[in-house]
Amino acid sequence: MIGIIIVIISIAGWLAYLSYRFFNYIKEKEELLKKAKNQSVEALLEKSLDENEKAQADIKKIKETVDNLGKVAMISLTKVGVVRFNPFQDTGGDQSFAFALLNAKGDGIVISSLHGREGTRIYAKPIKELKSEYHLTEEEIKAIEKAQG
Repeated sequence: MIGIIIVIISIAGWLAYLSYRFFNYIKEKEELLKKAKNQSVEALLEKSLDENEKAQADIKKIKETVDNLGKVAMISLTKVGVVRFNPFQDTGGDQSFAFALLNAKGDGIVISSLHGREGTRIYAKPIKELKSEYHLTEEEIKAIEKAQG
């Protein structure tokens, strides 16, 4: 007798749980269909799949754009360093300068201007991986270091 009561209570509990789950499912489905504005589930699914395909295509285009921008950024001259100095003892002020423009790889150019009483001279030296095949002055090296951060 007690065994039968336990079985009946167990079945009643299971039935209550299943009823609860079923009514929640019905409620969620009704809310979804209200949002769907009387469209069929098949139409909603097809629309959702189409939108997903478009989103995937957009994501692919965005990824390609970001990859291209990354490549451009690697070669763009984005690092700048400037050092002003006085190369001659007989002139006043720091009118001369060394100006380094580098990309992320350490490639670029350093431009130096030496200002004296009789004129100004400008020099440009290519930089490859933070080095040059030409002799770099102390000021040019400092400008490169400043550009590196």
